[in-house]
Amino acid sequence: GKPTTQGKNERFHQTLFTWLDTRPDPDSIAGMQALVDEFDVWYNTQRRHQGLTRRDRTGAGRAVDARPPSLSRQ
Repeated sequence: GKPTTQGKNERFHQTLFTWLDTRPDPDSIAGMQALVDEFDVWYNTQRRHQGLTRRDRTGAGRAVDARPPSLSRQ
């Protein structure tokens, strides 16, 4: 209900839509859900943000790229 909350929500959607724009269009709703699930894993566990320590991002000592999977491959 507060403007700052709405801004955070809109920023999240911008990140999601930018990520989806780099992916092929899904053929079905199930395909879209699979893409959103992939994004969700990246967004919550692999991208750089304050909630994750460096160890959380790197896992078992290997570096994890902070970019979405689709952008990391380029």
